[in-house]
Amino acid sequence: MDALPEIPIPPHRRWAEARHRLGPVVVFGLVVAAVAYLWLSRLRPTTFVGQVEVVQASVISPDTGLLTNLWVLPLQEVKAGDLVAEVFTTDPRTVNNRLEVMRDRMRLTELELTPILIRQRTAIDYERLNVEAAMVRAELATARVNLMQASNEFLRISNLYSRPDRIVSDTDYDLAKARFEGLQMEVAEKSRIVAETERSLERLASMADAFVPSGDNDPVRQALALEEAKIRVFEDKLKPLQLLAPIDGVVTCIHHRPGEQIIAGTVLVTITAKTSDRIVAFLPRNLAYTPKVGTPVEVSTRSTLRRRTALATVIGIGPQLEGVTNPLIMPPVAVNPYFVPNTGRPISISLPPELKLLPGELVDIRLLPEPRASVVANGSGTLRSGR
Repeated sequence: MDALPEIPIPPHRRWAEARHRLGPVVVFGLVVAAVAYLWLSRLRPTTFVGQVEVVQASVISPDTGLLTNLWVLPLQEVKAGDLVAEVFTTDPRTVNNRLEVMRDRMRLTELELTPILIRQRTAIDYERLNVEAAMVRAELATARVNLMQASNEFLRISNLYSRPDRIVSDTDYDLAKARFEGLQMEVAEKSRIVAETERSLERLASMADAFVPSGDNDPVRQALALEEAKIRVFEDKLKPLQLLAPIDGVVTCIHHRPGEQIIAGTVLVTITAKTSDRIVAFLPRNLAYTPKVGTPVEVSTRSTLRRRTALATVIGIGPQLEGVTNPLIMPPVAVNPYFVPNTGRPISISLPPELKLLPGELVDIRLLPEPRASVVANGSGTLRSGR
């Protein structure tokens, strides 16, 4: 049996059927493409995540030594200037060696200063003998004057005593004679002392005439002051180094315990402040507009029970891009097959005190609509105003 011939379908019927089947799909695809284009090119985010800055300070040992005492406990509140730890920076095994070295230096200094001390003692002896010689010379001159008077008096008494009538008694004669002879012996003895003193002064003159430093230029004083300074430095080294808290806060981490040997620059304790004064965040690169210093923003807490909102101000913006390692602030970027940190410009925002945020708390930050300039025509010219 022969097949029936195919009934021809008019072209307009075929077009109507294709339009009913493909039309919605094409329209839907075009709408999706338009929405995607508008989303990517026109719609930009105005919100980003920030974090209340955590202010931390470290107690660091400036010298190598032994951690002997730790006066704080974890989560203990401290004030700036409180004693936190003590470090013994001097090794007890080297104390005796250092003391012996200092003793040897003092002995060597003593040997070096012996000639100077001898010269100074000689100069002092010379001055003393010179003064004593001057006193003896004065006494000798007085004795010679007295001897002359006693000689004249003894001569007169002798003449009176030798007369036949003896006007002078034997007692007066004996007294005058004894005084005259005593002054003679005194003059002779003092003359001998003056001569010996002058000979001694001549022997000491060459050494006494040398310059003997004194005052600040005295090498003895300088050497003693240097040794005393070394001893004070050594005594300070023997005392434990006291480390104080730099800020008010709470001890959040203790890195080392008493009895551990530490090196210079080691962090012993970390102290975290209980309050903060700013919010730190990173600006995404596709924001609607870039804020400036003084731009107002809206800060919202992330509390699920009661969301609080307050106004804040941008107080600083970094000029560079930085890698954001905290995924809570800015998620990493997938670069197959790895995830790398995202980048953004650091921004600093004032902390609204009414929100009572804790350090480290996450907040949502929303840029307020950027002011737009509107043109108003009037009779005199053009006036621009912001909305």
